[in-house]
Amino acid sequence: MASKIDLKSKKLQDSSRVNLYEIYGGALGKNIECDGNDFTYVTAKGSSVGIVKMWECMSPLLNYYEIEILNEGRSCAIGIGVGISTYSMTSQPGWGANCIGYHADDGKLFQNSGYGKAFGPRCKKGDVMGLGIDFNSDVGQNHVNVWFTKNGEYVGKEKMKRPMQGFYPIIGMHSDKESVRYLGHTFKCPDEAEGMELLNIPRSYWFRCNGVRFQNDGLTMTYDGLGTPNKDCGVAMGSTFISKTNHYFELEIINGGKNCEIAIGLAKKDYPLHRFPGWNDGGVGYHADNGDLYLENGQGEKFGPICKAGDVMGCGVRFLDPYEGEHEAGAVENGTQSFKEVSMTVADEYDSEYYDTDDSDYYNPPSVVTYLESQAREKVTPEEKKKNRPRILVYFTKNGAEVGKAVEMKIPPGGFYPIVGVLSQNEKICVNLYPLTG
Repeated sequence: MASKIDLKSKKLQDSSRVNLYEIYGGALGKNIECDGNDFTYVTAKGSSVGIVKMWECMSPLLNYYEIEILNEGRSCAIGIGVGISTYSMTSQPGWGANCIGYHADDGKLFQNSGYGKAFGPRCKKGDVMGLGIDFNSDVGQNHVNVWFTKNGEYVGKEKMKRPMQGFYPIIGMHSDKESVRYLGHTFKCPDEAEGMELLNIPRSYWFRCNGVRFQNDGLTMTYDGLGTPNKDCGVAMGSTFISKTNHYFELEIINGGKNCEIAIGLAKKDYPLHRFPGWNDGGVGYHADNGDLYLENGQGEKFGPICKAGDVMGCGVRFLDPYEGEHEAGAVENGTQSFKEVSMTVADEYDSEYYDTDDSDYYNPPSVVTYLESQAREKVTPEEKKKNRPRILVYFTKNGAEVGKAVEMKIPPGGFYPIVGVLSQNEKICVNLYPLTG
């Protein structure tokens, strides 16, 4: 059943959904009006196509989103799709390059062209259109299957090449008074989608990622990009931020690939997913290929030894100031479940069959704080408290031994998150987010 939205609060009532538009925001075409999660096309503001584009790409754990058609307008020229971050704000989903879209008025599928092909049923007022991505589909390097639904029922799928910076949700409208409601993101695995293995679930480990392909355990990943230097990075960010009970993690280099361009570090919650750890503001990273440390800068400094296949790289923090982040979050606002609770609810349906759950405490220790919980905390944190953020020392290890000199940083609003990066063909790493030591 589709999620419903409280018209007064504009909050998603289905606690299994995550509202990426509310968290990250997005870009609206000049003829689109927004009221919470409702978007309406207004002809008076122009006659071009109106686009809603969210500023967060989809990930294996949030691989599906839906919209409900509230008003058909004159022609129900409504489309749902995903595409490149720089997609045109005046083209329906799929009309332009690096985008795919399913259209309500004619049921056609458009991909990189203004000419669509017969695909599925038409949609009208009251119908719910959905889009999902099978990140585990075996359809070639840097490609995935994108699939669509109508009222929760599988419609069909199409192969698509991953845009360099990820798959961004895109909604299109093009006739007066057309209106849709964004129903949030979640994990969905349709029985009809071939090749969608139930065991390939990253579970609660990763909230944000781009350019990586996960294996069955959700902690092993391979690079899934084009290997374009400094551009097509594979990055994954953990779902729990660094705290006194979650202060160290490691990765093992299983395959160094072509260049062993592998990195480990910390990043703020909205760190750009097409940039390696440490290259940008709010990030720090230790890089395996050259042993350099990158601290909020694309130019590294000599730091530690080079790492290769078989080595284990670690990143941890020591708190210089009192930090009660793990206790500040409390209950999430408006009764919304935490992201970890949402993801584990999905995963638990399959764990008993595919996993030995005796290690649940090892992978999911108590008192760790999730992304959405940190969002709730930051919304009520007075501005004056943000001016004097707690200080930490960030340190790195190679095969259990500390390397280089720890660097002092201030914890950004919302906290620091574990982040790993890969950037050359055939690279493969296995991450341990909660080691028993460290």
